[in-house]
Amino acid sequence: MDFYRTYLTGERTGYKQVIHKDIEGILAGSVDCGIILGASVIAAESLGLGTFPIGGIRKNPEEVIELLGLPKYTFPMVGLAIGYPADESHKKPRIPFSSYKHKESYNKSIVEASINTYDEEMSKYLKDIGDLNKKQIGVLLQQESIKQFIILMLKKRLISKGLNQNNILSKINR
Repeated sequence: MDFYRTYLTGERTGYKQVIHKDIEGILAGSVDCGIILGASVIAAESLGLGTFPIGGIRKNPEEVIELLGLPKYTFPMVGLAIGYPADESHKKPRIPFSSYKHKESYNKSIVEASINTYDEEMSKYLKDIGDLNKKQIGVLLQQESIKQFIILMLKKRLISKGLNQNNILSKINR
């Protein structure tokens, strides 16, 4: 997430940046990261390159910040490895598109069926790669450890990067 460019523009024009002072700014920056990730994957794959999104980059953001020399008002939300695959390794299953596509209203039964299908595919994938002891990933928000990580650790790291003006993140009480 990069608010440094808008910060610099504001400094040069005399208008102070405010986007980072509200939770809407954090949400907009996060959505922008997802959009650019998707566009980058499509562009790379159209050139015959393989991609590997790295969401775990947020586990040690201080190291990534230092490695990349990221300034204030930036935060590493996601990484993306791009290159030519050495082999045709197993592709991790994805939640079916049908669980995201709705007509006129949210369809819980389609989502539930999609998640069941995904869980079966993930179990087969873990068996195929020989990782039988690994906890099944399943639905992201189902994992308490992921929720705890996002709420406790990410909050602290966002604050350290200057992304908590007006104490917006203190409203997250977990």
